[in-house]
Amino acid sequence: MNKGFIQLHRSLLEWEWYDDKNTKILFLHCLLKANYKDKNYRGKTIKRGSFLTGRDVLANELGLSIQQIRTSLTKLKSTNEITIKSSSQGTIIEVVKYNDYQEVTNKATDEQPTNNQQVTTTNKSNNIKKSNKGIVLPDWISQDSWDGFVEMRKKIKKPLTDRACTGIINKLDKLGKQNADAILDQSTENCWQTVYELKEQPQQQTGNYFADKLL
Repeated sequence: MNKGFIQLHRSLLEWEWYDDKNTKILFLHCLLKANYKDKNYRGKTIKRGSFLTGRDVLANELGLSIQQIRTSLTKLKSTNEITIKSSSQGTIIEVVKYNDYQEVTNKATDEQPTNNQQVTTTNKSNNIKKSNKGIVLPDWISQDSWDGFVEMRKKIKKPLTDRACTGIINKLDKLGKQNADAILDQSTENCWQTVYELKEQPQQQTGNYFADKLL
């Protein structure tokens, strides 16, 4: 039985298959069934984020018909949520973005999460360093800018969770590593709960500005 936990962001509510009951249930089932680490089965490696199954097995586990399972699998495959491969042992389903749901940490993945568990980004190529606050930062984020943002979040009574820290770091990566410190400083100065593209003259904070997903 797989150990550990998966993470689900509220953005799942906006997912295109969320109102499709069968497809939603099947995808969540795939997330829970996927291996949290590579496993060997009869001479074949079933990789992390994948699991060995069959349409009839899934139908029995979820109380759906084989046709309903086939239809939902096709939908999930069409939007690149999963990949499906046949093998001599059965069907291997891989959750494409498994690491977004099962956070990678510096500790063994089968250990229970603790309050001081370290956070890492999903980009393994980033060189990282450890903050004195216990947060693992990429080397392109300065400690001063990060600490300023963390303190600001505390002052506005929106302290950062480990999950939120990971989300902020990933968003900074997408916005541009070269401007990461300036982007953090911009949010700190304007008391923004998240980070936005760097602006020469930051816009005044409004209610609509927080329409973006809050971390």
